[in-house]
Amino acid sequence: MKRALVFLALLALFAVATFPHEALLNSVLQSALQARGLEGSVTSAVPALPFGYRVSGLRVGKADYRLSLDSAYLGLFGGFSTTGCGGHVRGDLGDSDSLVLDFDSINPAKCLSLGPLTLGGTFAGSVDIEDGEGSLRLEAADGVFGGHLPVGALAGRQAGASGVTIGEWDFSKLNLEASLSQGRITVDKGEAHAAEVEWLVTRGSLAPAPGGYEADIYFRARPGAASGRARAMIGLLPRASENADGWRSYRVSGPLRKPRLLGLK
Repeated sequence: MKRALVFLALLALFAVATFPHEALLNSVLQSALQARGLEGSVTSAVPALPFGYRVSGLRVGKADYRLSLDSAYLGLFGGFSTTGCGGHVRGDLGDSDSLVLDFDSINPAKCLSLGPLTLGGTFAGSVDIEDGEGSLRLEAADGVFGGHLPVGALAGRQAGASGVTIGEWDFSKLNLEASLSQGRITVDKGEAHAAEVEWLVTRGSLAPAPGGYEADIYFRARPGAASGRARAMIGLLPRASENADGWRSYRVSGPLRKPRLLGLK
C-alpha cells in the first residue's frame, strides 16, 4: 500500500513537472486579453497557491504600448497580483466587461511603455468596472510627463513627422476621478499642479466613435504666483482669454488619435 501511495505521489509530481504550463497559460491569457483588444504572453510559469501560477516575463499590451513585469501571480479564476513597478497591484478579471484593480506606489517608468510618451512618478488608485459600468480613481505625486503628441494635436502649431514635441513636464500632484457608462468615460474630478501651473478640468468626456474615442474636455490653467517658468508654459498653449482670477480656459476635442487643443475667449 505504501509503495502504491509513493508511486502515485511521484507520478503526480512528474505530471506537474512535465505539464506544458506555459502553453496552457499563454492560451488562457490570450483568450482573456483578446476580448479587450490586447495581446499578452509569459516566458515561464510554475503552479502557485491558492489556485494559479507564478509567472515571469509577463507582457501585456498592443503595438508600442506595453506593460512588462518580471514576476506576477495569475489566478486560474481571474485574480492577479504583483509586486513590481516599484509598488503593488492587485485585481480580478471577470468577463470581457468587468475589471477590479487596486494599485499603490506604482512608478510607470519602471514597467510601462507608452510609445512616444514618457510617464513617471508615484501613482495610486483603483478601477471598478462591472458589466461595462464603473469608476476610476487616480492619484499621483512627484512625477514627470513628456514626449510627442500625435500630428495635429495642437491647433495652429507646426508638427514634425513624429508629432508635436511637448518637452518634459514635472508635476507635484494629480487627482482624477472618472465614471464609465455605456462605453462613455466622464471626468467627475480632475486637478493637477504641474510645471508650476494649476490645472483644473471643469467638464470632460471620452465617447465611443468609429475608429476609437472622441474627446470633449474643457479645462482651465493658471500660472503660479510670480513664476516665470509657469508663464512660459502657458505661452506654449494656444492663445486664450484670462479672467480676473488668472485662469485661462481651453478645450480638447476630436478623435484621440488626432485631438485638437483650442484656447477659449
